[in-house]
Amino acid sequence: VNDVRAHSRAPSKPQPQESNPLLTNLSSLLVTCGMDDPFAKVYITTDPLEGLPVLLLLFLCSYAGKFRYDSDFGTLVRSKSTYPLDGWPVSAGMSTLLRQFHPSYTSSVLAYIGQFVRTTVQGVLSEVGGKLSSLPKEVVNAVVFASMLAEATRVGREELFEHVPQFLVETVCKLDSTKQ
Repeated sequence: VNDVRAHSRAPSKPQPQESNPLLTNLSSLLVTCGMDDPFAKVYITTDPLEGLPVLLLLFLCSYAGKFRYDSDFGTLVRSKSTYPLDGWPVSAGMSTLLRQFHPSYTSSVLAYIGQFVRTTVQGVLSEVGGKLSSLPKEVVNAVVFASMLAEATRVGREELFEHVPQFLVETVCKLDSTKQ
């Protein structure tokens, strides 16, 4: 392992010998010892799928109403026990799926979520004459989900705030779950 590190730091140093049995088994040994990171692992590589970010947004929009924000846990939970999904497993699954593609896909999904949030809030504001007493449940859930997805994909908060308004992300966590 030190030979690999030395070579990656200075390419002029020799690579480890291919006959070294440890090097070929290193990945499986690290997995066995629990020293891998399943969130960072790329399982497959595929050709680009042009509509994937939009499909993931539609999936999120269809399930946004089935979650509720739990302020005690600071996450999305299913609103009825009959619903099969919780927020973190969906976020982790979407993060794993997005990691198999170029990082621009993650940015596109966050941009679409941000567009959904902004247009929904704008639509509600125009209906109520510019005074908003509470955010729609779907907006709260989309903002929380975007924050969870950014955390799971290890996207910085700055990139999240490029797409989803920062004040919404910061205030949504302060909402009481009974207002939904």
